[in-house]
Amino acid sequence: MKFEITSGADTTKGIKTVIYGVEGVGKTTLASKFPDPVFIDTEGSTTHFDTIKRLPTPNDWKELKEMVSWVSQEKPCQTLIIDTFDWAEMAEVEDMCRENGWRSVESPDYGKGYTQSAERINKFLRDLETKLVDKGINVILTCHAQVSKIELPEEQGAYDKYELKLGSKTKSRTSALVKEWADMILFCNFKTYVETVKSGFGKKGKATGGKERVMFAQHAAAWDAKNRFGLPAEMPMDYQQLAKVFERKTKSEPKKAEPAKVAPIAAETKEEPVMQPVRDEGFEDASLAVTWPESVPAAVKEICQKNSFMPDDIQRLLYNEKIVKQLNFDLAKVPQKFWTSFVNEFETRWGPKLDIARQDNLPF
Repeated sequence: MKFEITSGADTTKGIKTVIYGVEGVGKTTLASKFPDPVFIDTEGSTTHFDTIKRLPTPNDWKELKEMVSWVSQEKPCQTLIIDTFDWAEMAEVEDMCRENGWRSVESPDYGKGYTQSAERINKFLRDLETKLVDKGINVILTCHAQVSKIELPEEQGAYDKYELKLGSKTKSRTSALVKEWADMILFCNFKTYVETVKSGFGKKGKATGGKERVMFAQHAAAWDAKNRFGLPAEMPMDYQQLAKVFERKTKSEPKKAEPAKVAPIAAETKEEPVMQPVRDEGFEDASLAVTWPESVPAAVKEICQKNSFMPDDIQRLLYNEKIVKQLNFDLAKVPQKFWTSFVNEFETRWGPKLDIARQDNLPF
């Protein structure tokens, strides 16, 4: 038997990425900027995005696997996003317990439930690789973050660390399996600074900032992250920081299926022109500039850039104010009198409401 020795990077395969972070930081928004994406929206949380292509929300674990097989056959996209994988893990456990007649994952003795769950998750990750990644399709798993207490055997005391919110309820190895599987793990957070201030007879820490969005691509004591592409440890939360990684493929790209095979965002949008991305050259942060329609005043964009608000934050604000339905989720239809009020009353009225709106974007 003869074997061939090769060298160099295989640029024909897709890239396996995990995006996780705190609530409201913009994980879904970041994922939507990847090449030609289609979402499997497991939680039904992308419905207010007017430019996202998605498959129907899967009803269970079996249907999620069927969707992966369909994407493998039809190749309707260059990037498949499972948003979020937290739900996928819970669906897998429910399916396993139903098949075995167990009341819970802890019903069988000797941890058999946890072992079987880990084996099923591992097989699913292998299927993502063989059915999609090996065919040149990128795969993104989004996850929420949780804070865990870490104790080192050789050190006294403990510290807090951000981790994937996987396996927290099932005590399975899901988190470890996903981290081993991924080519790139991005931890997303709001940049926060701690200042030491005097308090009575002592000192205490005071947090400042908390609006600038950043992502981390290298491991640190306080979070899990990694990449195999030489990315810096910390970057602005902007897809342009990652674009070079996804321009590596030089051979044939996955073909696109007919648009009708992907569920449209909403039936009513067929009668209205879809808002096209407009890049405002005055902004350094593409995640803020890329989806603003031309009708939005420059003063509004400047305020949002300064305070790290994104277009989807504005959409959520309009939704909370009960006027977004009238506008069909289209920022281009917002009346100018609202933008005037937004600029004049930002500090006293709209700024605090936007902070609430950003926190309402929990799945992102």
